[in-house]
Amino acid sequence: FYAEGIPSVTSPFKGGDGTDENPFEIWTYADLEMMSYLVNNENATYSSKSYRLMADIYASGNFTPIGGTPSLAFKGKFDGGGNSINNLNVNLNLTSITERRGAGLFGSLINATIENIIFNNANIVTSIISSATPDSGGVVAGEATDTTFKNISIYNSNISLYKGTVT
Repeated sequence: FYAEGIPSVTSPFKGGDGTDENPFEIWTYADLEMMSYLVNNENATYSSKSYRLMADIYASGNFTPIGGTPSLAFKGKFDGGGNSINNLNVNLNLTSITERRGAGLFGSLINATIENIIFNNANIVTSIISSATPDSGGVVAGEATDTTFKNISIYNSNISLYKGTVT
C-alpha cells in the first residue's frame, strides 16, 4: 500500500479498517510513525480508531507522540497484541507553546484503551523553557483522562522532565 513513503488512497496501513473488529495493523516503525502523523494531523478521522501492533517494533530516531496535545488526544483503542516496542525515544524541547504537550508513545489520551504491550529501553525526555506551558511525560503516555490501561509491561526505561535549558 506504500509508494515512495506515501500511503495509498484506500488505506494508510497494510491491513484493517480501524474498527474494533478489524483494527488498523501496525507492522513496522514506519507504520507507527504514520499513525502518529495521522492522529496529529487528521485528528477527526484517525483519533478514535482502533489499532493493533502486529509484530515487535524496533524504533529509530526521535518519535513524535501520538495525540501530542489535549486538543489532538488519542481517543481510540491500541492493542499491542503482546508485542513489544523497543528503543522508543521521545525528546521534546519545548520553548514557546500555547498548549500542554505530553511525552510518551502517546502525548494525550482521552477515553482510550491501551493494552497488551511491552516496552523495552524507552527513553522519554522533555525540557520546558520558563515561558512554555507545563508538560508531562511517561513511557505509555504523557497524560491520560478516563483511559483504560491493561496488561502493560515496561523494562529498562527512563523518563526525564527538565525545567529550564537542557544542554
